[in-house]
Amino acid sequence: MKKLRYLLLAVAVWGSSTVYAKKDQPTLIQGKTDRETTTSMNLYSVNEGHYQKIATAPVDDQHRFAFALTSVKEGLYYVSDNGQEYVRFYLKPKDALEFIIHDKGAELVKGSKENKTMFQWNEMVLPITYPAHMFMKGNYTYDEYFPVMVDFIPKAEKFKSGIKTSNKNFNELMKFLVDADVEYAAMKFIYTPRSKHPLKEDYPAYYGTILKDKKFNDDKVLEMGDGMDYLRMYFLYDMMSKETRPKPAEFNQVAAKIFGDERVIGDYIADGLSSHKTYEAFVEAVTPVKQYLVTDYQINKYKEAEKALRSFEKGKPGLNFSYENVEGKKVAFSDFKGKVVVIDVWATWCGPCKQQIPYLKKLEEEMHGKDVEFVSVSVDVEKDKQKWIDFVKKEQLGGVQLFAGGWNDITKYYDIKGIPRFLVFDKKGNVVTIDAPRPSTPDLKKLLESELAK
Repeated sequence: MKKLRYLLLAVAVWGSSTVYAKKDQPTLIQGKTDRETTTSMNLYSVNEGHYQKIATAPVDDQHRFAFALTSVKEGLYYVSDNGQEYVRFYLKPKDALEFIIHDKGAELVKGSKENKTMFQWNEMVLPITYPAHMFMKGNYTYDEYFPVMVDFIPKAEKFKSGIKTSNKNFNELMKFLVDADVEYAAMKFIYTPRSKHPLKEDYPAYYGTILKDKKFNDDKVLEMGDGMDYLRMYFLYDMMSKETRPKPAEFNQVAAKIFGDERVIGDYIADGLSSHKTYEAFVEAVTPVKQYLVTDYQINKYKEAEKALRSFEKGKPGLNFSYENVEGKKVAFSDFKGKVVVIDVWATWCGPCKQQIPYLKKLEEEMHGKDVEFVSVSVDVEKDKQKWIDFVKKEQLGGVQLFAGGWNDITKYYDIKGIPRFLVFDKKGNVVTIDAPRPSTPDLKKLLESELAK
């Protein structure tokens, strides 16, 4: 594993008299933080556009920490104490770096020419990036943010023109980061929670420059720790700009058209494979773009997602759960053999779940007398069992009402992370779909009628 290639030496690197033979000289990162509550600091490299933690160092009583790396691949690295705010820097083998982390941003004490440029930019762009990414730490509105951004754009361009270190690779990456930081923040700002949101006519002219034909025509974006999130944000911005939006099954094909670099396309597709809830949806979405999955990383992602979803493909046996009904009697999934089964996973505290109840009642009436069983499984916690019983009786809920007692085996088995969730099984108890349409759409009734006709 990559982590094993890194050696975290004693934190006594601070003030240490240890002497290394020149050929054994490690790459040193020394830091101090103003945050008094910080007890440890994490070090991250970058893996395919994601932060990858490679070491953790304790923070001493002087708020200092240190890392010594025996093997370094040149590129971007980050430290963070909370997994939300990252200090970004650039490392080469045998570099020595020292900085101070403040409540906002960081100050370079000692470092390479590359890091002098990097830290200067990190500090300069903070008024643009901090309100966009750290929206939970302040009430930043577009009234304040947009004028700051408009004023900042020419300054960013001027800074970019002045990037002239002797390291050509760094210069190219740094120029990319200048554009990427501003663009990513601009999109992040409009798609994160705010007390008020701008209309498109409120956007500064800069927003009209973001979309480009075949964006990302090289793979520098994957050298950023937040590169994949940046790609997702760009994809969302592109989708929101269209009058007609594609279906989810077509998203990968759209990505293949809007991104220019094939590795970027492949990584973006691979990164989203685990989001598919059914094997059928997975196959439908991946088949037209499978040719882009060529690297070891991409192929492994594909294999992992396929393996996880094959258990739930159409025709596989459903989980034989057993829960109590309102009367306290145990009811098992196997009790419904011979009927098409609709399972509704819900909770009394779930607003969207309760919105589906009138539609579910209507569907039950329309299916009355047919071999269809409607089974509602509540994931209310144990302490709310009486609340669930009272709700079932008050609302006169039909079908079979069962109490799972929290996020139990059914949610874990089917990897249910959000409710309501509807699942359909055939008369033999095999999967039809574990992500069925909601009763509020006519598609669920059509699906049931199709199964009954078999």
